[in-house]
Formats: sequence, C-alpha cells, structure tokens
Amino acid sequence: MKLLVTGGAGFIGSNFILYFLKNHPQSSIVNLDKLTYAGNLENLESIRITQIIRLPTEIFVILKV
Repeated sequence: MKLLVTGGAGFIGSNFILYFLKNHPQSSIVNLDKLTYAGNLENLESIRITQIIRLPTEIFVILKV
C-alpha cells in the first residue's frame, strides 16, 4: 500500500507514520511537510528515508519505498 501523509514530521504525524509502518511494514509513505517550527525530520530518524525533495515552500520525504 502507498500512502500520502501531510505534516508527518510533526508530533502527531510522525507518530502516525511510525504506527502505520509498524502495522503495515510492506507499505511505503510519501510525507509532505512544510517543516515549520512544529516539523522536525529527527522525529522520523528511526525510519529509512530514501529520498528528500526540497521545494521553496515544502519538503517531500519519501519513506521506505
């Protein structure tokens, strides 16, 4: 299964991603996050990040593809 998550570097979003991948290890996630004061990629450091795409206003993070 492929999933798009918005705000996945924040507290709630990152915990959702960790929970989802723990229960669906065969899945992959694309995380779209603006990385403001609330978003931090360190919240996802326990997951294999395969690609980071930086745009002027947001960042796409491809997780576990």
